[in-house]
Amino acid sequence: MPQAVLHATSRAIRAAATSVRHQLGRLWARRRLRRTLAACGALAFWLLMVYTILAFSIAAEIIHTERRPPVTTPAAADLPYEDVRFRSQDGLALQGWLVAPRLQGSPRRLIILLLDKAVGRGDPAVLRLIETLSDAGLTVLVFDGRGSGVSEGQRYMLGYGERYDLLGALEFARARGYQPATTGVLGLGTGGATALLTAAETTDIAALAVDSSYASLPDYIRATLRRRRLPSALLWGIHQATRLRYGPNLHHIVPEAAVARMTPRPLLVIHGEADQDVPAEHARRLVEAAGPGGATELWIVPGAGHLQAFAQQQEDYLRRVVTFFLQAMGSGYE
Repeated sequence: MPQAVLHATSRAIRAAATSVRHQLGRLWARRRLRRTLAACGALAFWLLMVYTILAFSIAAEIIHTERRPPVTTPAAADLPYEDVRFRSQDGLALQGWLVAPRLQGSPRRLIILLLDKAVGRGDPAVLRLIETLSDAGLTVLVFDGRGSGVSEGQRYMLGYGERYDLLGALEFARARGYQPATTGVLGLGTGGATALLTAAETTDIAALAVDSSYASLPDYIRATLRRRRLPSALLWGIHQATRLRYGPNLHHIVPEAAVARMTPRPLLVIHGEADQDVPAEHARRLVEAAGPGGATELWIVPGAGHLQAFAQQQEDYLRRVVTFFLQAMGSGYE
């Protein structure tokens, strides 16, 4: 075979081999890309599943409350009271107690006691608080909010739905002859947030005292995520989960914005300095939101945790709360 033909054949073979290698390389690259994309897709799917499960789990935890039917009544403290029933503004049947002042002939001044979602009206500390208010000549209305105790409703609504409970309580109070000028609200924990949100919508509340309330629910949740070392990006998922499954919009639950709209009504803000659930910064924000024209008092209790100011400084707590309401409301005599 002539030398030129051998060279041509050799070049053709090498070119064919090179082409095959290139084709195989491109095929391998495409397969590797497909495997990489498939792995990325699977990872994204599982990350989305974990994100969704976490978001719905935390939303369920925030919404969750346990029914705590009262096992003790004000009769245990020899207080005059009656069982009462009324409806929330959106139609739920609510039950509670109307506790009269121990001293007959006291002026008609009413305190509506709004409890935290983890507190029952039959708890010893609640009964002690009711007793002190009654001894000070104040009538107390305390009731089970929606989804708690023996009232109707399926779940806690982050303080947003509970506004209708308080508005129903105010209608009940007016029907019983209590005037807005002599009606105050004492809100504990989540009950404080409800009181502030409601006060921005009605003038039927003369004065408010709140204990351990958050200033902004989204900020509270964000801080809770940081404390648990979870990414703040979960807040978006929690927001969507609460809206889809439960209804409330987290971004509408901002008591500090409500405070600005209820000023200049008297406001007493109580908070534990050592509160790890809702840091004391929230109390300071509520007072700041009232502005310089508001009749606002701030009491930060050293060493007290969440809703522990009463337990830590019981006598001072009762004195401050009673004094605040007696000074903030009218005489109550008709």
